[in-house]
Amino acid sequence: MALPETLFRLAEDRGVKQDLLKLVRDIKTPLLLGVEDTSEYGGLGNRIVLFERDKDVVHYDKRSLVPFAEYLPMASLPLWPEALHKRNRFVSGRASGLQDFAGLPVALSVCLEAAIPGWFNESVHQGASLLINISSENWSGPGFDPEQHLQLVQMRAIESRRWMVRVSDAGISTTIDPKGVLSHKQKILHSGFVEKVALETEKTFYVRYGDWIIGLALLVLVMEFVAGYLRREKTR
Repeated sequence: MALPETLFRLAEDRGVKQDLLKLVRDIKTPLLLGVEDTSEYGGLGNRIVLFERDKDVVHYDKRSLVPFAEYLPMASLPLWPEALHKRNRFVSGRASGLQDFAGLPVALSVCLEAAIPGWFNESVHQGASLLINISSENWSGPGFDPEQHLQLVQMRAIESRRWMVRVSDAGISTTIDPKGVLSHKQKILHSGFVEKVALETEKTFYVRYGDWIIGLALLVLVMEFVAGYLRREKTR
């Protein structure tokens, strides 16, 4: 079972953790959800926590934070008012998104991390067979932002040829197959969904080699420009 980003503030109420552990034991189902919790790197972590029966709780802290929404650039300098410091209180994690969840090697991401090209390549290289993205899109307001965000997330499933499970509180919760096909295209309000997904092991060309082809293309363009310039010089 997966639930959205920053659903609970464990740093403020430690009793919630015990309640969640009891819930996992009662329903006999592993639970993955987003919380705010004290980070080992100092400050708060925007964290995915994995609860399983009879196992230690493990977590993943968001690594790519959004400036002026989750953290302040150059926060040590006296540039920003105190209100901004209080709002932008997260610190970035450093551990890989690859985790073992219910015996499965999964790659975790929080919100806009899954919009970054190649974000899951490292985890897929390490053996991830399923991608998971949890998100909170209450910040977006009315408009096409949730749909655009989902389209970016679709690309991560396509480029890695992995199933993606995506859970959002105000956006679109869905599963995405390795070809980018959605199981749900509309917001699921006040309910949930159950879907079957498959585990994949194939590593795509993009996962293996990344964006090197872009550099190669730029090199070819530069070489062609230089060659054209030299040809013009010879004809003068």
